[in-house]
Amino acid sequence: MDITYTATGARVDKWRSQVGDVYAKGSGEYFSLLVDELNYQPVVKLNEAMFFCDSANTNVFLEGIQTVLWVIGSQEGGGFILGGGHGMSSPTANLGFAWHRGGDCTNHTASIIGGAPAPEVRDGQWWFNDKSVTITSTGFSGGYDQVAYRSAADDKWASASAFASDTRGVAGRQGYQRLAEVVIYNRRLSDEELAAAQAYLDLKWGLNGTILPGDADVDVIVDADATLDLGGTNHVVRSVSGAGTVDGDVKTKGLSYDFGNPQTLTVDGTFVFGEGFSVAITGTVPDELPLEGVKILSAAAFANRENFSRTAVTGVDTEKYVLKLRKDGLYLGPVTGMLLLVR
Repeated sequence: MDITYTATGARVDKWRSQVGDVYAKGSGEYFSLLVDELNYQPVVKLNEAMFFCDSANTNVFLEGIQTVLWVIGSQEGGGFILGGGHGMSSPTANLGFAWHRGGDCTNHTASIIGGAPAPEVRDGQWWFNDKSVTITSTGFSGGYDQVAYRSAADDKWASASAFASDTRGVAGRQGYQRLAEVVIYNRRLSDEELAAAQAYLDLKWGLNGTILPGDADVDVIVDADATLDLGGTNHVVRSVSGAGTVDGDVKTKGLSYDFGNPQTLTVDGTFVFGEGFSVAITGTVPDELPLEGVKILSAAAFANRENFSRTAVTGVDTEKYVLKLRKDGLYLGPVTGMLLLVR
């Protein structure tokens, strides 16, 4: 993604495909990057259409579309789920509205597909938040949703040339959309493949019953010499402990440290303090700890420090021992000798 940072925020100039040399672009001032918008990941807000282009900066059609999955926001109405294009029944005609939407694109409750779309789009199989639906009578939620389309048969397909557009230029039908991720296939996924792709997007973006910020219900233990690779995304867990390494950013409201087996967890990323964060100490604490304290967590960076409290620790006498947040990690040490300055 090509981004220009301005006084008013981050502007998206080009949104590049992870496959091939196609990208989506428009007039940059109409597209903003909403940082940490959904499950601590960025989302693109489209106030106009984004057109597909090749490496020569020429507008192109994505032909042979048979499966698509969207993570899409309809806070501004939702817009056209895709733009332009035609169906295989009219391959030489650019309808401009193959993915036509019924009703007002600024009204999230309007049918996602309606009006006069290409038959291959209208008659395909559709899912809304993992449930099979009749798309011509299904609207968006007004928040973030996962939508999936699959052509009705192997010999059915459609095309598209833009995001969020009736490419005929009809007023009120450009933009009004937020996109977190769009996955487009030129083949029909099998039932198993589609279910796996839906589950992946739900987990990545925190949708449809997967872990959302503040609702974490998973306790993670990373053994010594083990690495938990979060795949470049942020994750929310109820508690974390162990002596291994977490590769990525993690948010939690609980940390455990065992003085019976004193090994330090390492986070190669940002450790985010969740609301109500506390540390549980187990095992017998030595009668004397070094003045600088014992490191119970190592992290490259910390965030949400307002949720950190020096006395939010159980299993020890907080009149004798306190937590200390330093630049390189979290420590437990004696009240005497513990500096109050957070570096």
